[in-house]
Amino acid sequence: MNVTITTGVSFSSASSFSVRSTDQPSMPGMDGWSVLRTLKDDAELKDTPVVMVTFINDNGLASALGAADYVTKPVRWEQLRQVMERLREAEGHVLIVDDNAETRSQLRTVLERDGWSITEAVNGRDALDKLATQRPKAVLLDLEMPVMDGFAFLHVFREQPGCAEIPVIVITARDLTRQDRKNLQGVNRVLTKGEMQLRKLSKELLQATKHGPTEDL
Repeated sequence: MNVTITTGVSFSSASSFSVRSTDQPSMPGMDGWSVLRTLKDDAELKDTPVVMVTFINDNGLASALGAADYVTKPVRWEQLRQVMERLREAEGHVLIVDDNAETRSQLRTVLERDGWSITEAVNGRDALDKLATQRPKAVLLDLEMPVMDGFAFLHVFREQPGCAEIPVIVITARDLTRQDRKNLQGVNRVLTKGEMQLRKLSKELLQATKHGPTEDL
């Protein structure tokens, strides 16, 4: 059976997938980059992770167009397996607590490409209000915020029913003091803004949600 990419997009619209891969170079009807744009413009498909399989070694382009990852030809099947496994496991709801809109947007973009669903909160008080409607699988927490900072939020959060074991990853630009580290006992990881590699963040979340070891602060 010969299937064009246009047919593939139509089939995708009528089917349920957790991850899609698309071939890129030239293909009859529509090339892979066009498929990616079409999928990301579709309201029902835009949140589905897409992996590009391509001769072109250009992660910047793939990322800019919304691809979750890319694999170059000739395909190394172990690499593709690892990518697909990472995306398959990235299922769950993440609460991002940060007063910086640009940071929240960057985190949301990266994590949604990997299959996570996201809720944003602008400070600790806002985050506690969001908890009333949905319990997250993990929390990404900034420390320095107005109204209620990350330290105060963490203290109250851990006392909420069902929240004691939810993984918390702190993402901060703050130079932590010894007292800060003491106050953060029980968080799973502390990542430094500026040094954090966004593409590794999903891996950190997967480890944390699989009850990985709490970081020794």
